[in-house]
Amino acid sequence: GAGAAAAQQPPRLPPVRTTDSTVNALPDVEGPRGYASLLRNRDFLKLFSAGVGSVLGGSIAQVCLVWLIFTATHSAIDIAYFGVVGTVAGVAFSLVGGTLVDRYDRRRLMILADFARAVATAGLLVVLLVSGFNLLAILLEEFVVSAFSVLFNPAEQSFLPALVTAESLPDANGLVRSSRNAAGFLGTSAGGL
Repeated sequence: GAGAAAAQQPPRLPPVRTTDSTVNALPDVEGPRGYASLLRNRDFLKLFSAGVGSVLGGSIAQVCLVWLIFTATHSAIDIAYFGVVGTVAGVAFSLVGGTLVDRYDRRRLMILADFARAVATAGLLVVLLVSGFNLLAILLEEFVVSAFSVLFNPAEQSFLPALVTAESLPDANGLVRSSRNAAGFLGTSAGGL
């Protein structure tokens, strides 16, 4: 009965009393004002908007390429190749991506990564327009885009603290991550149209 119920409850601990008011204090959260100040930061806004645009475009392109492969080949295996190539490139380059980010200028690495992804995508567009469907060209583009995305992402994450104050960094990280997820969702949805 009552003795068994009392034995199952954890013991009550006395409240912690301290003279240092910072021990139990929660951090101040600026909320929307913090986001507004971030969006007034020109350097952060450039990185933020370029990243959102890149994720949006990349998500649309992913869906379109899968659709293109399927309509041209009607082969689930060819679509699987597309997925495997992207995953292999991501895993292979993730092994060296962090090291490169630590050793070289992060801003230049981000520019290089975006340039390589743009060249690969533009090259694929030219191949498709000139010679028609080419699975090998699509797989090569996916490999390059995935490989350089793995280089871009850690460079961006480690560059962010140089653009915002330490107090704004949690809000900046939250805004970047949530907006990228939203852009990925919207891009994938738009690509399906």
